[in-house]
Amino acid sequence: PVWLIRSISVVKQASNCCSAFLKFGRNSVDIGLVTVAVCFTLGDDRRIESLRIAVGQTSTLPAIPEAVCEKATGQQFSFKLVDAIAKDVSEAIKARSDFRASADFRRHLVNVLVARALTQAATEKGYNEN
Repeated sequence: PVWLIRSISVVKQASNCCSAFLKFGRNSVDIGLVTVAVCFTLGDDRRIESLRIAVGQTSTLPAIPEAVCEKATGQQFSFKLVDAIAKDVSEAIKARSDFRASADFRRHLVNVLVARALTQAATEKGYNEN
């Protein structure tokens, strides 16, 4: 059968929505060793209202650590919390080893990329801790 895409709908993000996508690879066209996407909303009091994290290239399917996201929801956003979320995500995923990278290295990359993505998304919306 032939499939035809007739339309694509993209919903505009809310003004308090922060998002980022990062990839770690040898170059920009290389398949990433690890990819990370984050999307979260902050309330007026800087509490996380919703959080979604997706991690790719660590196993055959993308990992979505829902328990970590639920745990962070409702907490006051801070760079200390970012480090805790990144650590929890890296511990929650089941990374694989292959000829390109070991499972331990992929878990380390997840920790670094989740922290960077959350920080980048927040700072692009003007967040700072001062």
